[in-house]
Amino acid sequence: SFVAFIVKTATFIWEDLIMKFTKVTSLVLIGATVLAMTGCNKNVSIDVGALDDIDDGNFYDALESIDVSKDDCTVMEDNSFTMGDDDSVYYDVDLSIDAYTDNCYYSYVKCVDEDTAHDLFDYYYDNLYHDILENTNGKFSAAKGSSISSDSDCYIALDGEFEDDDSYSVYHDLVILKGDVLLIAYIDVDDEDQVDNGKAEIDTFLDALGYPKP
Repeated sequence: SFVAFIVKTATFIWEDLIMKFTKVTSLVLIGATVLAMTGCNKNVSIDVGALDDIDDGNFYDALESIDVSKDDCTVMEDNSFTMGDDDSVYYDVDLSIDAYTDNCYYSYVKCVDEDTAHDLFDYYYDNLYHDILENTNGKFSAAKGSSISSDSDCYIALDGEFEDDDSYSVYHDLVILKGDVLLIAYIDVDDEDQVDNGKAEIDTFLDALGYPKP
């Protein structure tokens, strides 16, 4: 059965995001490091510093490429929110934009500063992707890569299937931290027959941004 993706808890729409996940993470490396995991068909390596900066206009334009309009998005400005069960840590953002389609989820988050953006990236890394990147619980097949460092450019990229004793998930995820902006795109399908459509949709969105595919 498909895992439900972690419950999004926040003082606003973020509550819905975490609900989509059950992906768990924990890996802290100092210095930019690309991880090549056993069992992968290929290793993903992304030079985040070479990617173009994006703003909300770029994000909306990319959504238009997959027939998602600005009116379809949930937009929050000048807000703070918590993640998961920890109500003691607040993430302050200037702007967050969330968009859902039948098969995928997209998010653009501009934080108040780079430190906050890095903390938010660390949350995803620490709480959403550990089992896959570490391969400590179950088996992930296909491609994965990640880099987390003390500077402001990091990424997580996953494309494949993860399975353990009681769960099975399909991933086509990209999380990019660049400066004070966090970009998130992931597949979210209930019907396995829609996996290919979801992956194609994310690829079209990322192509419109000039960003790499997972």
